[in-house]
Amino acid sequence: MKIGILTFHRSINYGAVTQCYALATRLQKDFPEDTVEVIDYVPSWRVNAYKPTINFLCGNLRKRNGFVLNTKIVVKRMCELFTHPAHYMWLRTRYNAFLRSMKILPLSKTQYRQNDPEQFRQAVKGEYDLVIAGSDCVWEWTTIPLPSPYYLCGDFGALKASFAASAGTDDYNLLGAEQQEQLRNALRDFSYIGVRDTATEYNVRGLCPELTFVHNCDPTTFLDLSSLQEYQERVKDKMTAAGIDFEKPVVCIMGNEKLGKLVRDIFHDEVQLVGVYIPNTYCDVFLPDLEVPEWATIFGLCRLTITTFFHGTMLSLVNHTPVLSFDYLPETDLQHTKLHELYDRLGLSEFYERGKRSFNAEDTIRIGEKARRFLETPPTEKIVDALAKEAQHYDSLKDFIQSIHSQRAN
Repeated sequence: MKIGILTFHRSINYGAVTQCYALATRLQKDFPEDTVEVIDYVPSWRVNAYKPTINFLCGNLRKRNGFVLNTKIVVKRMCELFTHPAHYMWLRTRYNAFLRSMKILPLSKTQYRQNDPEQFRQAVKGEYDLVIAGSDCVWEWTTIPLPSPYYLCGDFGALKASFAASAGTDDYNLLGAEQQEQLRNALRDFSYIGVRDTATEYNVRGLCPELTFVHNCDPTTFLDLSSLQEYQERVKDKMTAAGIDFEKPVVCIMGNEKLGKLVRDIFHDEVQLVGVYIPNTYCDVFLPDLEVPEWATIFGLCRLTITTFFHGTMLSLVNHTPVLSFDYLPETDLQHTKLHELYDRLGLSEFYERGKRSFNAEDTIRIGEKARRFLETPPTEKIVDALAKEAQHYDSLKDFIQSIHSQRAN
């Protein structure tokens, strides 16, 4: 059987690539007789959003539905260039590191560049026996307008499944009647629906109450770090070359300047701060050239992570590193953010913090006491147990694929 995975694998986003790698390698391991590929879907309206070109600096002019100038993004990115002259160079460095990272993925031999979802469907139709949409926020229609190729609308000549698909905090009630019907038709055509969070469950249940769906863990939950040991050695060498002394505690930061200042106010010079993905003036070292598998393992070289990112949180936990996650996303009583729900599900709410515009002295003392406790006595066993339990939510996909094999055998 030939299995195709359709996701955001070419986003300049560490989590997006890592979750894709984790799912593909797990399926290859569990079904060695099958061919597992990542469908190399590279429409310009998606890929150009990440290229460090004039187009990128102008807020990604090229959209699928025409040309739109996003003034806010233009101003923000121009200001970043003004305040950080080296900004463009590290954007190029990071972009090239992601291009090199593509070698870890089992990409399809054909690269699909069609901007129109219907043309893409026609091009890929019949190439696979099963197409899996996900994981990550592939079902966000505010990010990718409907009709979205990630809902697998129409006949693909294959069975359709989703794994850990997320619509973020999008709410189907805000869609028009025609768009809601598009989603209903798409969802009803899936043989297996796996979603990552209750916010997406809310949308599926509201649109199609008759459908059965299951919760899936994010694929990074079951990432096999043992296969990436050579990359951890490489990133350790990079950190050493940049001046990091591993005799002194290392704290990893994936977050904004407020968090950098908070951590510096807490620890002063007691720790070394390493920034990844985005620069932070409070860090001792910034590493813009990490390839994806290097990023996935760097958290294992740190004693603590401070982040605003979902997958920065996940990979810290997978590396058994304590993490303080600051959540700035809005939420409602019906739809919690992905970080909030993750920690509730894992039973690790002590790692969760609501983000603030600024942190006062009382905040600094409280968060500092927690950070020091995690640094000195990390709750490793609790993290390991929580991840093992969450990883079991992959099993329903495995059972589904096994049932396809059984039907074919009969």
